[in-house]
Amino acid sequence: MHPFLALLALLACLPAFAQSPKDVIFGDGRRPIFREESLDRKFQRSRLARALNEGTADQNCKALLGGLLTALAETAPFFHNRDGNLYFDPNLFAAVQTQLNTPAFPASDYLISMARHVLIQKRLPEEWLKTAETINATYNIIDLAKLKLISEGLNPIDSFLLTLPMLKQRFDEDVLSVTSASKVDVVTEFRDTYIDREVTFPGLRLDDIGLYSPQTKKKQKQPRNTSLNQLDDLVAVFSWVLPGQNPNAPSYGFAKKPKLKTIKVYAQLAPRQYLNLDRIPKGAQLMVKGRLWMANADLTEVEIKNALLFQDKDWSQGALLALPGMVDNCPFAINDLTGVAPVQPGGFNRVKN
Repeated sequence: MHPFLALLALLACLPAFAQSPKDVIFGDGRRPIFREESLDRKFQRSRLARALNEGTADQNCKALLGGLLTALAETAPFFHNRDGNLYFDPNLFAAVQTQLNTPAFPASDYLISMARHVLIQKRLPEEWLKTAETINATYNIIDLAKLKLISEGLNPIDSFLLTLPMLKQRFDEDVLSVTSASKVDVVTEFRDTYIDREVTFPGLRLDDIGLYSPQTKKKQKQPRNTSLNQLDDLVAVFSWVLPGQNPNAPSYGFAKKPKLKTIKVYAQLAPRQYLNLDRIPKGAQLMVKGRLWMANADLTEVEIKNALLFQDKDWSQGALLALPGMVDNCPFAINDLTGVAPVQPGGFNRVKN
């Protein structure tokens, strides 16, 4: 199961859903403002922060920095305006806690401080990106495309809870389950609530990238000898298979396999992409970040504008961030944040939109 699906399944069981689903997904409408606190000042003076700015030649320390930058990169597309909480892939965050945390060094605290620093500065420091590029020459696990995204400035989504599974759940409950006696225009209300939102949709299977007509969704002829990266008005077409279906179910030769029910996602790509489009194969699992612009009447098709494509890595099988003993042998893996509890700080100052 994709980590997001597991997260959403847990959220669906919480008492919070006694509130309005809109309030649960988008919060109270007030954007969080991240201001520098004592934790952030301690982090900036720490030896790890200095290493992020200057790099390191120590192989043990490279593994530590590489692991933290890997986790930071994976949360970058999910910075959001819902509240002051952060989203980390649960499997990847577990790897940080088990492989990078030591009794002398709270790596998970440093990871949260790194994310807060990006949110306070509203961009990833250029020095951190250079350090990640140097480390990745041998470490080769950091998603540099996601770090480049936030190095050019932050464009937060509305809520990391608004994924395609959640959109489908809300459509089924808010539109399809309404009785004929209702006098509310539920379709219009659904679109007003959930469409025209900044989103990140993970777990999408790539069908194709090419020139498609926005009206007919028909593929158009591509100029010969032209790279995808040189074309304007490109559209990436994805399929998301609805849960509860088995695409590998055998037919035993007696009947054709039933056609899977899917939601088609048409992503009109932004001119600037961080991935090489020519190198992405059909069937790849990607995430799309952009503006959810349109959904058809039965939610079998959605359209995303100004879309950016990123790899959607599956961390459910675990992640090897560092070998045993590496963090212990890193000279700057020392707790400069003494006295800070290993939890995400609260009490963010907030203002209304």
